[in-house]
Amino acid sequence: MTQALKGSITPFKNDDIDYETYARLVEWQISNGGHGVLMNGTTAEPSTSR
Repeated sequence: MTQALKGSITPFKNDDIDYETYARLVEWQISNGGHGVLMNGTTAEPSTSR
């Protein structure tokens, strides 16, 4: 059985990361059976450069 990936995006407020909301989101995911939290980022150069 194949399952679709599910997740959340980083919350922003006033053009900055909303760390308070982010912490609540992580706690909610843990409490509701999340299998992990992946933190990564990219500026997309590898996918856009030739």
